[in-house]
Amino acid sequence: MKGGRPFRLFLSGFLACGKTTVGRVLARDLRLPFMDLDQTLVEEEGMPILELMVARGEPYFRRRERSLLERLGNSENLIVATGSGTPAIPENLSLIGRLGEMVFLNAAWETIAARLQEKKDLFPPNLPVEALYRAYLERLPYYRQARWILVPESGETPDALALRIRLMIKGALPCAI
Repeated sequence: MKGGRPFRLFLSGFLACGKTTVGRVLARDLRLPFMDLDQTLVEEEGMPILELMVARGEPYFRRRERSLLERLGNSENLIVATGSGTPAIPENLSLIGRLGEMVFLNAAWETIAARLQEKKDLFPPNLPVEALYRAYLERLPYYRQARWILVPESGETPDALALRIRLMIKGALPCAI
């Protein structure tokens, strides 16, 4: 948005909560560009996130993630799907707050666990579900600092979730969007 603060909306939540899927729909509906931080890192690094973390280490991954966030300061209106751990780093959470607003997609753990059964490439093999659950619980306090919290209903479609987000954020949208 020229002449005013750009509208940047960050979708946060745990692995497989729907950030990317809902973000794409929301961006389409608002006619805004969409960025998935993890996918952007995959494209720039030439390898999946899990491989990147094994090959280069988590500190490298987190530095790259932070760098991507910082680059968003030069962008205009945008919908961003964060990585599940992005807002769990206080410096990132603070930067997200300076750059825009955050929505927490608060999917039920049972829903997330079921989806993760189909997305085993998102975490190390043989990682016990208890470890994922602990990570989920550790990140909740950070996610809950979002301006808006959306609790998806069972069976709710990405289109319906995007509509609910649009209604929640209505007062924050620049008139031109």
